[in-house]
Amino acid sequence: MRTRLLLALALLLPQEVAAQSLPPLNCAIRPSRVVEVSAPREGIVSEVAVAPGDEVAAGDLLVRLDTVLLESQAALAERRAEFEGPLAVARSRLAGAERRVSIMRRARDRGAVSQDDLNQAELEFATARAELLREQELLDVAAMEADRARLEVARSAVVAPVSGIVGEELISPGETTASGPVARVVVTRPMRVEVYVPSQLIDDVLARDSYAVTVNGAGAVPVTFDYVSPVADVSSDTISVFFELDDPDVQPGSRCQLAN
Repeated sequence: MRTRLLLALALLLPQEVAAQSLPPLNCAIRPSRVVEVSAPREGIVSEVAVAPGDEVAAGDLLVRLDTVLLESQAALAERRAEFEGPLAVARSRLAGAERRVSIMRRARDRGAVSQDDLNQAELEFATARAELLREQELLDVAAMEADRARLEVARSAVVAPVSGIVGEELISPGETTASGPVARVVVTRPMRVEVYVPSQLIDDVLARDSYAVTVNGAGAVPVTFDYVSPVADVSSDTISVFFELDDPDVQPGSRCQLAN
């Protein structure tokens, strides 16, 4: 039994020593992603609410587009949707045509008018009913146009889709959104750490239960394992191992090494 225990320790000891004596492994700290923010419609920028380097939360206003023409169109569409004059006339015509049909039926039963006269009255009633339906549909379409116009006004506010830091590429007032993204938001919570591991050391690195990196030569900062690149870099014979780092005091671009 003692012999087996010593043999097990002899097998484990080199691995532990190797895990503790890895050579310095350089790494790079980058944003987890950069989001290009596009405007939902083309237009001229009237206001820029942020500046490069500003920290924004998801939903914060970035840019506002000019809405003078859109607001005028929305007001006109809303007025059309509220104008029920033609609908009232159509209702009055339908009510009159209905009364006329009722009178003509009684008159036909008494022999005072012909069947052709009644048919003509019924045709006028059907026409009046169709006109009423048409006017109602026109009002419904006007209401939908008003909703669309209000939506276009609302879409003039371009907000941050994610939390992060506003990048240098920021549109200016007076520019058009047709030229490309209006802003870029750099997501730094969390950040991505890429460690360049020589192929022969990858098993030793992955055998660890916890990880940390030293940033700019300072103390170790904990990181969370994310994934291993499925493709090795042939020229350097390294495999990239990725981690997540969530520390507000660490900036993207900082120099780092995987801590032993």
